[in-house]
Amino acid sequence: MRARPGSTPALLAGLIFLHFVIVALFAFSVIPQVHHPADRLFMFHNGGDNVAYFELARGFVEGELPVSKYPIGFPITLVPLYLLIQPADQMELLEPAAALWSLIFFPLAQVALYHLAKRMTRSRVAALWAVLLRTILPLALWLMIRLVSSAEAAETSAVHLIWAQMLSDGPSEFFTILAVLAWFIWKEQPRQSKAALGWEFAVGALCGFLILLRYTGALTGTILMAAFLVQRRWRALLVTGLTIGLVVSPQLVYNAVHFDSPFTTGYQTLDEQPPNGLFSLIYLQEAVTRSIERVGVVPFCAVIAAALAVLAAGISAVWRRQRDAALILGLWIASGAGLYFVYYYSWVGGLFRFLMPVYPALAVVGGALVASSWAALQQRVLK
Repeated sequence: MRARPGSTPALLAGLIFLHFVIVALFAFSVIPQVHHPADRLFMFHNGGDNVAYFELARGFVEGELPVSKYPIGFPITLVPLYLLIQPADQMELLEPAAALWSLIFFPLAQVALYHLAKRMTRSRVAALWAVLLRTILPLALWLMIRLVSSAEAAETSAVHLIWAQMLSDGPSEFFTILAVLAWFIWKEQPRQSKAALGWEFAVGALCGFLILLRYTGALTGTILMAAFLVQRRWRALLVTGLTIGLVVSPQLVYNAVHFDSPFTTGYQTLDEQPPNGLFSLIYLQEAVTRSIERVGVVPFCAVIAAALAVLAAGISAVWRRQRDAALILGLWIASGAGLYFVYYYSWVGGLFRFLMPVYPALAVVGGALVASSWAALQQRVLK
């Protein structure tokens, strides 16, 4: 893929069109699916969380929030659409919300990911490869799972990656990209300038909203604040931290009202707790054991070793271009994967969906590796 400056908008438009094609493959059931009615284009697998999100959105409109284990961030994003449609039940809101995120916000995320990857890798080519890798990921994941498991397992994992649900997964990935992009735009501003201050507020607001979408969004805020700390940017650290606290405060009030403590969540009080708590190494150990029993220890270890080698090579490619970016990418991937690998619900059908905020980082690493490998190959050929 060559990326002359003038060709970049056309290539990005082509990648957005490719996303629409992939969505159409799912929407028109060219890819066989179990949970997709033939007469409903955007009625994909949701899993049930959509009902609770709808009830919270209705509570915002009617002025009385119900007790729910879910954070309030995603329902807030549904309120404008709710006011526009005035749905009688969640089924009337589900398809418009799915279409909005898949057809509008996903393309916006592709553009944002391009600009983030370009800043991280300092390469248009690597940035375009990153967008391409993230765009085709739903197809690649569907094919990978379909080869080793059922059509239903492939569908319920892959279809979420096109953001065509009334769930917080797509928004979490979207705002993660925006938060990290805001940090890198901040880095370009003159020290202590008003522009830098504005971007410090932006980083805090985006990280705070990520926590409202999913409590695990705190990982992104922690990483970016650690990056401020490493650079000894004390004002940025203070402004971002205070802004995060301000944005998250409505959730803390909600928790205090419904669960008697700002720091107690519905997941702790309303859910039946898994056998070893929500997070435990036991879940990862059991998943590894099952995988080894299915494919054998040698193939399993070979796949893990190959994946780690590719990841290390990609991060090294970014490191050679910009160390800050490599460090943030490494923490981004390690923290997200580490958290969800020990999360109970990851191993009852949700791992690939929960990992969605990590996919942009993997795409950037992959784009950097492809671009650097291609450049090295060209040099050898020219010699």
